[in-house]
Amino acid sequence: MVGNFKNNGREWRRQARPELVNIQAFIDPKLSRAVPYRMYDITNNVGWVSVGTDHDTASFAVNAIRRWWRTMGTKRHPTAKRPMITADGGGSNGSRVRLWQVELQKLADELKLPIRVCHLPPGTSKWNKIKHRLFSFITINWRGKPLRSYRTIVQLIAVTTTDAGFKARSELDERKYLADWGYLYPTDDLGKSQRTSLQGPEYMRLMRKRTKQAGVTILNHSPALELLVDDNGAVAGASGLRRRKHDRWTVRAEAVVIATGGCALLSKIPGSNVLTGDGYLMTAQVERMMQRHGICAIMAPPRRVRTTDSRHDLPIAPNLIARDVTADAPNRVWLADITYIPTAEGWLYLAAVMDLFGRTIVGWAMRDHMQVELASAALTMATQQQRPQAGFDPSLRSRHPRRSQTVVATIGGWRLR
Repeated sequence: MVGNFKNNGREWRRQARPELVNIQAFIDPKLSRAVPYRMYDITNNVGWVSVGTDHDTASFAVNAIRRWWRTMGTKRHPTAKRPMITADGGGSNGSRVRLWQVELQKLADELKLPIRVCHLPPGTSKWNKIKHRLFSFITINWRGKPLRSYRTIVQLIAVTTTDAGFKARSELDERKYLADWGYLYPTDDLGKSQRTSLQGPEYMRLMRKRTKQAGVTILNHSPALELLVDDNGAVAGASGLRRRKHDRWTVRAEAVVIATGGCALLSKIPGSNVLTGDGYLMTAQVERMMQRHGICAIMAPPRRVRTTDSRHDLPIAPNLIARDVTADAPNRVWLADITYIPTAEGWLYLAAVMDLFGRTIVGWAMRDHMQVELASAALTMATQQQRPQAGFDPSLRSRHPRRSQTVVATIGGWRLR
């Protein structure tokens, strides 16, 4: 946020002369927010930050790359024939943002250079070297300083250096990308443009208009009902029904993308978290095609295992504990239970016996099954280690006796229920 707001960190100042800032961090409509798009040249250890005044869109991200290339890239890499960009998987330069791909192709055509982009997998943005060699040092440099204006932000970034020779350069990008597209920002009572948020319906109408201008045909209220295949069995189009005209439509294409209704992207940029329209999954048609080509789906293993079974007529052991989980001496009350652990080879079952006096595990066993032998092995280990006195009746009981099936076995003279 741009304004006289608190910025975390500590900085040296004269005694009794603190930096006065606003208590509440309300957005200043005159300044709004600063949107920094940062790049790092690994070879030359140089950073570039383009500070935007609009929203973080893919057009802004690609224009930041364009400005860096014209200002610094061509001078430091005059013989480059195939630039490579390493980017995070989300955000305005995400791997699934279509506008990012379109704008990047325009840049490649403009520079007459093939551009290669490598995206980091989701959740691994911390592996990106820019996080450690650029972001961190900029944050350290402007700690404790309120970012009162765009000029302050640009200057603080531009003077960032390190002992390893790192330098940074920053420029302000005041272009209104969405306004250039035709998006009308809401205005306040004085008629000034409010650029702190987007209106969903207006933005979607603009996207629809721009899509049509690009030559894309949109079929409204026309669900797809069938996939078409060529002589080799590959998907070659689709057909469906036009509800308003009560006729059918057919499209032949080399590439077919099935889009379902609902939110498809979660990259937190304008226009990404919106509905893509109602659509049909064409489940029946896809199932028939899979059967025709011998393709079957791989079902994921269950995430939970049933360790209790209440549907039986076997005798139920009485509940001797009755929620009294205390013991006045060792080897007076033992409590046991069975759990399961998922592994790459399947479920691993663990039976454990606890002495309630010291809350310690006195016996345990692991098997690939949940049969009597699993419980008996855990109890046998407990009796061999603890060696209780004669007359002790170690009854292994569930915490919920009426919901579990009673297992009766004889283990070396001890009775297990």
